[in-house]
Amino acid sequence: AVLLEGDFKLLGVSPFTVRLTTALLGTAAVPLMYLLGRQMFNRRVGLIAASLLAASYWHIHFSRIAHPVVSLPLMEIAALYFLFLGLRGGRAWAFALSGAFLGLSAYTYHPFPLFVLAVSLVLIYLLLRERRRWRYYLPRLALLLGTALLAALPFLQFLLQEGVPDRYRAASLFRDPQ
Repeated sequence: AVLLEGDFKLLGVSPFTVRLTTALLGTAAVPLMYLLGRQMFNRRVGLIAASLLAASYWHIHFSRIAHPVVSLPLMEIAALYFLFLGLRGGRAWAFALSGAFLGLSAYTYHPFPLFVLAVSLVLIYLLLRERRRWRYYLPRLALLLGTALLAALPFLQFLLQEGVPDRYRAASLFRDPQ
């Protein structure tokens, strides 16, 4: 939404502006996917992952039709890239950027809590596995959590004031007779 407001001011309110924004978000995810694959594994995996994303029907489709879901993979890929960069190199700024992208994922598409949960489980596993290095990891993970909360703070304030929007509520065949 913030990107669209800036684009609307720059390019005017039109379907073209909305489609251009989501196309750019979808395009930006591809090189970032390469960086993530390279950071997690190696260059070959990065190239394969970026190629698969670039040729993915759903990614192209949602980027083209201006569906807001296309912004979520970009935030997820960026959060994971900076998280692994921080874990491998111990750079505090990488943990901060990972947290920022994790927090910004709240503004993308409503299934974002699943991603936050998955990242949280990975970090809990890391802390349990690396018990001897807690003093090393805790300040960095606190930085990640702090920047995530700071980035998501306006969204959290909105939820407290307005309540949870209907699109976030789960539908069930067992509760809804329709």
